[in-house]
Amino acid sequence: GSLQCTAVAGDDGCGDDDGEEGGGLSTVNVISVAALLCLPGLFSGLNLGLMSFAEDDLMVIIRGSQDAQEVKDAKTILPLRKRGNLLLCTLLLGNTLVNALLAILLAGMTSGLIGSIYNCPGTPLRSAPRPCPSSGCSW
Repeated sequence: GSLQCTAVAGDDGCGDDDGEEGGGLSTVNVISVAALLCLPGLFSGLNLGLMSFAEDDLMVIIRGSQDAQEVKDAKTILPLRKRGNLLLCTLLLGNTLVNALLAILLAGMTSGLIGSIYNCPGTPLRSAPRPCPSSGCSW
């Protein structure tokens, strides 16, 4: 017997279709978008929290604070702040990567309109998740 494949528009007809089209509203895509929607707020909060103190401010806290937890936190942040340019670039590139991934995923899951709208700055979908993590990461 020979293998016969009948082609249908948009399909190679050989039966290796898993029943799902590319993109779409799969569970993995929805969970990925939900997780990615939290990350811009986290990056904004880390940016505010980590970049708000200069090295000198952290040294004042380490040398003069009576609160042991505050001293411990300052000692944790100080090595990151010593490489401030690398820290800032990492946070900004991470945020940019997440925003690009969200636009691509949303465009694949919808007609492309939602991904395009998300890509516009100031849209509620893009700015809504930011305030809570931003306020939680700054001290």
